[in-house]
Formats: sequence, C-alpha cells, structure tokens
Amino acid sequence: MTTGNEAFEWSEDMTVLRYHDEPITIAQFPILANNIVTQAQRILVEKLCFGENMTEHESFGQLKDSRLDNRSGASIMCYEPNRKILSLSPKSILTLALRQTAPRWKSATSQSDSWNAIPMQTYLHLHELFLDYLVVACHILGGQPPRGSELHRLRITQTAESDCNLFLLNGEVMMVLSYHKGQAKSGIEKIIPRFLPAQVGKLVLCYLYFVRPFIVMIQRILRIVPCGMSSLMWAKDSIGKKSWDPARLRILMQWHTERYMGVELHIQAWRQIAVAMDRDLSRTPKDLIDSTEYDDEGKEVSLLEQDHNGQAGHSTKVADQHYGLEIGDIPGLDQSILVRYRSVAQKWHQLMGMVLDGNDTSIVCIS
Repeated sequence: MTTGNEAFEWSEDMTVLRYHDEPITIAQFPILANNIVTQAQRILVEKLCFGENMTEHESFGQLKDSRLDNRSGASIMCYEPNRKILSLSPKSILTLALRQTAPRWKSATSQSDSWNAIPMQTYLHLHELFLDYLVVACHILGGQPPRGSELHRLRITQTAESDCNLFLLNGEVMMVLSYHKGQAKSGIEKIIPRFLPAQVGKLVLCYLYFVRPFIVMIQRILRIVPCGMSSLMWAKDSIGKKSWDPARLRILMQWHTERYMGVELHIQAWRQIAVAMDRDLSRTPKDLIDSTEYDDEGKEVSLLEQDHNGQAGHSTKVADQHYGLEIGDIPGLDQSILVRYRSVAQKWHQLMGMVLDGNDTSIVCIS
C-alpha cells in the first residue's frame, strides 16, 4: 500500500491496476508503446525522409560497437570503422527535398536559385514533433525508466568535459546514464545501461545519420542561432525558442498517457507503476532465487532483483520501501552487467508489447 500520492492496487488476476481510482488494464501499456513508436516512425519516414523508409538502411546492421573510442568528438557516427560503412551527410535528405514540387525548396528565378524558407520552417517544426515522440519512446521502452533529468543528458558525441553515453552494443542501441539517487551519499558514480528495442534503435540511427545533418544545414541557411551539431540528443530545439528539460517530458508523458490510456501519468507516476509491473509481472520465483548476493545495505538479495532495481536507478531497499508499493548500484560496466541489464530490458520490451519475430522486432498489442 502506498502512503504517498501514487497509491494504486492490482486486481486479483493482475490484469488491471487502479491508479487514483482510475482502472488501467495491462493491455493498455503495449497500446501506448505501439502508438508512440508508430507515430514517431510515420513522421520520420513520411515527413522528414519524404516517404523514403531509411530506417531499414542496410548499413545499420553493419555498424560497429563504438564504446572504446573516447576521443573528443567521438560518436557512433564518427567512429572510423563506421565512417567507412556509412558517412554522416545531409545529401540523402537534400536530394529528396529538392525533388519536392509542392512547395519547392528552391525558387527558380532568371538570375539564380534561392532557398524557399517556408518548407524549411515546416520541416523544423516536424523535426521537433518527431523528437517529442522519440523522447517518450526512449523513456518508456529503454527498460526500467530513468528520471527525466537523466534522459535529457543523453550525449551522442564525446566532448572535452563530458562523456558520450549513446553506444552500439552488438547492433543494439544502448543508453548509458549515470545518475543514481544514492550517489551523493556513497560518492560512487553508478552506471546504468538501458537498451532500446530494435524498432526504436533504427529510428535513432536514421535520425542521427540522415535527418540531423540536414537540420544543421537548414539552420545555417536560415541563420538560426545556435546552429551546428549539438553533443546532446535533446538540446535547445532546432527552431531556437524552447529548451529541453524534464518539465517538457512530463507534459509529453501526461498528454500521451491520457490520449492512449485514458489517464494522465507524469514521470514519477510512470516510474512507480513501471517498477511494480516489472516486479510483479516480469520476474518469476525462479528469478528471485536464481543467484543471491549482498546489496549495499548488507541484505541478501537475488542478483537479478538487484539488476531490475538498479536499472530503475535505486537499491532493492529503496524499491521495497518507496516504489511500486501496493495497497495491502552498480560500480562499473563490465560484460556480465551488460548481459544482465540487457536481459532486464528485454523482459520489459516483451511486457510492453515489443515481441521478437525472427530477425526483426515488431510491435504487437496484447489484449
């Protein structure tokens, strides 16, 4: 039973939970994921790539793991082996843009060709709409959800001051976020890897390789300041007026959950419910006794239980006392942790309706 503002309870058959007296069926969560990913892909393919499905680019499957490149400016796209496979350039989208006739991107005159600002401004607004959907997709589908302040520090490029934390691992897009609520007390930075399902990972790669360089080109033509490739995935927007912050994610979460689930869920409410779903629906009794060790408080816990709680950014003790309560730290990034956290994320993907089908990942609504 919760004692705070996020009280909810399960139905006896564990298919419905009541949040603030509003019933939410488990089937509604895959519906939310379905719509978020579908809308993001529709905007990316139909609007930003002018009808060309570049999310299925054959080169994406050949890109290499870039974790070992820690030079300033390093990224998935600038990693030397990847540059030989696929170059970072606005040319592909520019070619498609110049084929458009209504409206034309260039206005032909008797003297010279001049850029038409109207389709460029429309493109920038569609770009912001796509990023709105993408940030929600990464928040709800990367495994146990991060805090809003964590996700907005997702850095796609290494800088002199900050580490890149978006990588490829065996073809999967991985977000490595380092915030941990107990960090201030322990003095130890705890690394939390989260894995995106294949369909969302393809959206990220398509955006970074093709759309984002084209956005930079448009910014320069229109003299929008600041322009250039930011090191952050969600920096100040391409129109130059709004900044990305947790408040923006909160509004997006409330809007989308109300639209597709019938109840507004802000970031903290989503985290509470996600932890409860993960604990009560993803884990089996075998998982909890599979292997044990001692946590930070000296309590004997399942190693897998620590992984599930660690990906949500808290200890097992904190999870037991504060998260997913019903009515009634990881020191590094070694291979074993990556394998275990990937398993946690995959269970969450399945719970959210992301079902592996052959060599691809498709969205299905579980009813």
